[in-house]
Amino acid sequence: GAHEIGHLYGLEHCENPACIMYCPNNLDDLDRKRKYFCGKCRLTLESRIRGGFEY
Repeated sequence: GAHEIGHLYGLEHCENPACIMYCPNNLDDLDRKRKYFCGKCRLTLESRIRGGFEY
């Protein structure tokens, strides 16, 4: 899924529970998780897609 694609682009787990890159610790966390990147992860992902993989 998109979470694993994020890892392929070098994204780590996010602290934002609503971000798709968040790593849920329980079912409640999983239920709150959305299918979108948060603003911070989205900007990082866009930057890496445009500029390559220098991290």
